[in-house]
Amino acid sequence: MNKRIMRAVAILPLALLVIATGCFGAKPVDKPEASTTLTLYSTDPGGPEVQEVLDRAKTAFEQAHRGVTIHYAFTTLDRYFTDLDKLVQSGESPDLIIMGQAEFAPFEEKGYLQNLQPLAKANGDTLSNYYDEAILNLGVVKNRLVALMINVSPVVVAYNTKVFAQANLPVPKDGWTWDDFANTARRLRDTIGAGRNNFQAAVFPPGERLLAPLVLGRGGSYTSPDGTTVKGYLDGKDSVAALQWYRNQAANNVIVTDYMPDVMERMIAGNVGMSVVGYESTRFVGAANKADIAIVGLPRFADGKRVTVAYSNAVGVMKQAKHPQLAWQFMKMLALEKNDITADMLRLTLNASKPVMAEKADDPYIKVQLSEYKYVQRDVMDMNMDWVKVLALFQNGLARSVLGRDDLLTSLSWLATQTDQQLLAYRNARQ
Repeated sequence: MNKRIMRAVAILPLALLVIATGCFGAKPVDKPEASTTLTLYSTDPGGPEVQEVLDRAKTAFEQAHRGVTIHYAFTTLDRYFTDLDKLVQSGESPDLIIMGQAEFAPFEEKGYLQNLQPLAKANGDTLSNYYDEAILNLGVVKNRLVALMINVSPVVVAYNTKVFAQANLPVPKDGWTWDDFANTARRLRDTIGAGRNNFQAAVFPPGERLLAPLVLGRGGSYTSPDGTTVKGYLDGKDSVAALQWYRNQAANNVIVTDYMPDVMERMIAGNVGMSVVGYESTRFVGAANKADIAIVGLPRFADGKRVTVAYSNAVGVMKQAKHPQLAWQFMKMLALEKNDITADMLRLTLNASKPVMAEKADDPYIKVQLSEYKYVQRDVMDMNMDWVKVLALFQNGLARSVLGRDDLLTSLSWLATQTDQQLLAYRNARQ
């Protein structure tokens, strides 16, 4: 959990893994047999609010499908992969699996996942009705759609409109640049911050996820496209240039680099002007505060491109599922269709379905979230399942590099070498 918190993200359960049947056969059936059990396997469901919604989904589906019982099989993150392997090898594979993006490729390579396009077609569903192409493509591995997004939470900038008014500053507008961000931060610091010791003008912690859009937008990358090699990418010219910009802002006290788990609460209290955050942080902004706390898409470099990264989780159907049509119907109710379940999941920032989000199209937060989807690129955590194991090493090294005084290129090259060695060791251990 600490590793995930360090990325400044909220945890969506991985453990909703399966809809398992009492026994498994090779052919799918359209109608449930008597006492059919569908098991959803995942990690920690993400707190009591999420658990309550999942319990209502279970009750509603069971009432609509006589003879079907939904079973949630929750495991821990450290047992997630080994437990799933054991289930599949013993012939007790789940029907549905909730996973992070880094798991798509390895699970597909193991032959665990069904192609969802034919399954959707067989059930009379058109997936473009639920997702734009960019979001659908996040679940594609080797031209097979193996996962549908449950949530896509991009990095954005949150800000306090009252603080901007007090500083006589215009609020950030879509299409702004990182230089605009820095200039705004200076103005907030030199006006509001001049008379208040507890005021932070612009909070921008050096988290891997939060810095990734800087690097990608400048034309750099942390890693190779498959997430296996850091050397030559993290310490490449464009990556270094982006991270040097960040170092300069930190050194000149333009940005506050402290990690603040309560940054949204501080912003609501008027003690933070603006902050780079994951969209999921907006769940802590109540309806009464939304008039004062706004969000805007990330800036870009004047000579770069606009990029954000997103923390995502998705649901897939296992290849050994005995009742894939039932699994699909439960997936639709939980993640795709307009209903009270998906409405509450959206409220918890755990939905990415177009028709569900369209119901809240007048919500300014939802508008920004939807507009950012077309700029989403994959983060390292979405490319390689071993990154969760090396995250602490990489994150701590990245922070030391950008906040330190050593030569930045030398520091990043050392970090790249260390990270590559760890990635190789974990890859070899799995093989």
